[in-house]
Amino acid sequence: MQSDSSAEVPTHAVSALVAHLRQKPEDALGSPSELAARFGLSTGFVQSVLDGVKLPQRDDPVERRRLTFDAPRKVVSRLLAAFDRVTARPSSFIAVTTVLCIAFLVGLSYIRSGTSIHDRGFTIELNQGWAGAAMVFGVFILHMVTYYRRKMARHALYGGLVVWVCTAPALMTSVWLDTSRKGDTDRFLITLVVAFVMFVASSLYAGFGTLASVLGGWIRLKQEDLAEERMSRQQLLERYFSLQARLEQGIHSPYQPSAWLESQPVEWFQKAPLVTCLLAGLGLEFFQIAILKWTHLDITRPVTSPIGLFVIIVTSLVGLLILLSHVAAGFLSKTPARAVAASIFLSVGTMLPMIFPAMRIAVMNLTAEAFFARMGISAIIYALITLAAAMGANVQRRAARTASLMRNDQATVVAEMLRIQWRLSDHSSLVCVMVVDAVRSSEMKASADPLSVEYSFREYQEWLETISADLGGRVHSTAGDGAVIAFPNCLDAFLAAKRIQTDLGRFNSEINRLKSPFRLRIGLHVGQVVGDLDEVEFTEVIDIAAHVQGVAPIAGIAVSDSVVDQLAQEEFVPLAKEVDGHKVHLALDPTEG
Repeated sequence: MQSDSSAEVPTHAVSALVAHLRQKPEDALGSPSELAARFGLSTGFVQSVLDGVKLPQRDDPVERRRLTFDAPRKVVSRLLAAFDRVTARPSSFIAVTTVLCIAFLVGLSYIRSGTSIHDRGFTIELNQGWAGAAMVFGVFILHMVTYYRRKMARHALYGGLVVWVCTAPALMTSVWLDTSRKGDTDRFLITLVVAFVMFVASSLYAGFGTLASVLGGWIRLKQEDLAEERMSRQQLLERYFSLQARLEQGIHSPYQPSAWLESQPVEWFQKAPLVTCLLAGLGLEFFQIAILKWTHLDITRPVTSPIGLFVIIVTSLVGLLILLSHVAAGFLSKTPARAVAASIFLSVGTMLPMIFPAMRIAVMNLTAEAFFARMGISAIIYALITLAAAMGANVQRRAARTASLMRNDQATVVAEMLRIQWRLSDHSSLVCVMVVDAVRSSEMKASADPLSVEYSFREYQEWLETISADLGGRVHSTAGDGAVIAFPNCLDAFLAAKRIQTDLGRFNSEINRLKSPFRLRIGLHVGQVVGDLDEVEFTEVIDIAAHVQGVAPIAGIAVSDSVVDQLAQEEFVPLAKEVDGHKVHLALDPTEG
């Protein structure tokens, strides 16, 4: 059965059917004949309408679940939370896992490599080396993750000490017993070497742990900076007045200068960091060369004498001091660039003595190319270490600032208030604000079709935005019946207002779908705005512009005296009434031409 043509169907009945199904789409699932009888239409026509649309689906008692990553994300969050609870005391966690690792390695040493263990018909081939390496690597990764999550370098230093205490005595005892059984007369020196080697290994472990801690703290610092950048002006204002209230209460801790930061070496570094680093490098390297020249020791050959072992230990400690000097330079430098520069001067100080042949030691009897290549690689490594130390110093300073704020340190609270003030007033600009309002918009919407209202007012807002954008305007906020638009100067704002009033007739005749035409009032005011207008919750400029618009006549443009002062070429008529202390003027010709 074919549907009726549009000429055979009453228009008012079709409109009534459409309005009814729009409000009650579930009725489209009912009988077409009932709808046809209700609205005086043929069944065929109603059936054709329903066939041409996608009927609404009935509610399914079983809700369809979309594929999301919420479940895996929750699992990861719970695992991390459980891990943080287990590692709440990092030193204890490090000690327990280290002891378990040692116990595993000791138990593994009693099983010969390649031994088969038969259990219920299965054969497990054990490889001692791979199993031990996997265990050590796994424990190492767990420790590094612990330091990363804790974000405090002191935990890594304590962890290095714990690892040395847990491993060095056991290994020294084992070596002592083994050398005693073999009758080795140098067992004391060998045991001492083992202790020193374990100290170096523990120091490397602490260094990697410190890097993990610094990385975790640095990432958290950047996340905090990003969250702070995203704070709205209202949030910044709330934080500012909260700090002000704490300051006015007078409850704060006294200022306590740091004795370490005010020490003489630190003071020298702050006054002349590059020269201090150069002299420190020279002093340490000359000391090391003097020890080697005095003992005539060739450290490129195996060392067995007690004096040789002593010299090796001393020179290793000097190397450790050089490393710590790079770390200290990075920690005391205020910026990463200064840290790298200090590291370069420290490396130059350690290289200068090697330039002179008389200062060369056996280990440095290299070709010029090999010598400079080795020094260059060392300088790059030290620079990276110094840069990591500078990052750690930034993390430490942020943590110290947070702790000072928590204990209400007066100087820190004042500094934070100033920082917020500077951010709130980071730029101040002269802005001309235009406020547009559609007169009696509620009456326009009252008896109109909702879709026509939605379409017309959406087109109205886009029309205002297009005209304003052509003259450099930017929409700050919109409502259904108006808009607040900012301009960089009064001339462009006034030209945009005139163009809007001029083009309004075309908009009503060609675009507006409502029976009632749009009739507009426009107000302009100019003033200083502190900060970005899009982020300002309230500014007096917008408030005054809205009040000026309120006294404008329909199809007119009202401006404040501040705007008139910048539009000398235009003609205005003053009003007797003032608005917010400003005289209001009306444009004689509110349209173009």
